[in-house]
Amino acid sequence: MNTKKNIIIYILTIVFSVVFIVGANKVVTDGESVLSTSSGQEYIRAEVVEIVSKEESIYGGGDIYVNFLANTSKGRVEAMQISGDSTAESMKQVQEGDKILLMRNNGSDVYYFAEYVRSDVMIIFIIIFALCLIIMGRSKGVNTILSLAFTCVSIFYVMIPAILMGKNIYLWTSITCIYITVSTLLLVNGANRKSLAAGIGCIGGVLVAFVLTWVIDSFINMSGHIDEGSIYLASLKYPIDLKAIIYASVLIGAIGAIMDVSVELSASLAEIEKKVSHITFRELFTSGMTIGRETMGTMSNTLVLAYIGGSLSCVLLMVANSSSLLYLFNMETVIFEILQAVVGSIGILFCIPLTSAVCGLLFRSKN
Repeated sequence: MNTKKNIIIYILTIVFSVVFIVGANKVVTDGESVLSTSSGQEYIRAEVVEIVSKEESIYGGGDIYVNFLANTSKGRVEAMQISGDSTAESMKQVQEGDKILLMRNNGSDVYYFAEYVRSDVMIIFIIIFALCLIIMGRSKGVNTILSLAFTCVSIFYVMIPAILMGKNIYLWTSITCIYITVSTLLLVNGANRKSLAAGIGCIGGVLVAFVLTWVIDSFINMSGHIDEGSIYLASLKYPIDLKAIIYASVLIGAIGAIMDVSVELSASLAEIEKKVSHITFRELFTSGMTIGRETMGTMSNTLVLAYIGGSLSCVLLMVANSSSLLYLFNMETVIFEILQAVVGSIGILFCIPLTSAVCGLLFRSKN
C-alpha cells in the first residue's frame, strides 16, 4: 500500500512540476521572449575547413585578422576572426577542423568568429555525470537527475525570466526556492516524515537567511552595483531592483547547502529511531545537535570556498589593484561575497536545531 502511495505521489510531483514551470513561465513572461530581439545579430554553427590568410593590423596593437572558410548549414562561407592581445580570442586562433559559432548582422553577408562550440563537450560530461549517478545511486540516482533537471529549469525558465521581466524579485525567488525544496525532497526521498522534517528545517533556515539579508542591508548601505554586469542590468527594458538581486543571490546560493544539512540530519535521526526501541524527544534533539555540530563546519567551508572559487578572477583583480586592505574589505563586491557566505552559514546554523526539533517531535516514541 505504501509503495502504491509513493508511486502516486511521485507521479503527481512530476506532473505538478511540469504544470508549475510552464504555468509560471507564462505568468511572468506573458508570452514575451526574454531573449534580446533587438540586437540584429544572427548566430550559426560552422566548421573551419581552410585558413585563407593571416594579416597583422596596419594600426598596430598586435591584432591579427584571420580569414577562413567554414561549412555551415547555409553552405560554405568566408569569415574573419580578429585576435590579439586585447581580445579573449587571442588565446587561440581558429584552425582547420574547429567547430565554431559565426555571427553576422542582419542584412549583411559578412561573417565574424563569435565563439568556439563548447556545449557539445559539456553535454558529453553531463551524460557521464548522469551515468555515474545512475550506477552509484540506481533509482536514487535517477530521481536525483530528475530533481536536478527540474531545479535548473525552474531557475532558468521561471526565476530568471521573472527578474528580467521586472516582476517582484523577492516573491519569485521565494516561490522558486520553496518549489525547489519541496520537489527535490519528494522526488529524492519520497513523501515521508524524513522529507517533512528536512523541508521544514530547510525552509526555516532559508527564511532566517532572508531576514538576515534584509536586516543587514539596512546597515551596510548596499547599492546592488557589485560588478560590471549590474550596470547593464540597470539599463534593461524593465527596471530591475539591484538590491533585490543580492537577496536572490544569497538565497539561491544557500538553499543547496541548507537542504543538504537538513536532509542529512533527518535521515540520521530516522535511522536512530529504527535502531532504538524507545527514544524521547530530548534524546533525538540532542543527537541531532551533535550530528549538526559535526556538519556545520565543513558545510560553512563549502559555502565560503564555493563563493570564492566562483569569483576568483574578480578577487585576484581587486587584490592586485588595491593599495589598501581597509578599502579592499569595504568594497561592495567583497562585502557581497562575505555576506553570501556568512548569511548562508547562519542559515545552516538555524536549520540544525529546527530540523532536530521537528525530527524529535515526529520520531519520538509514542509510549
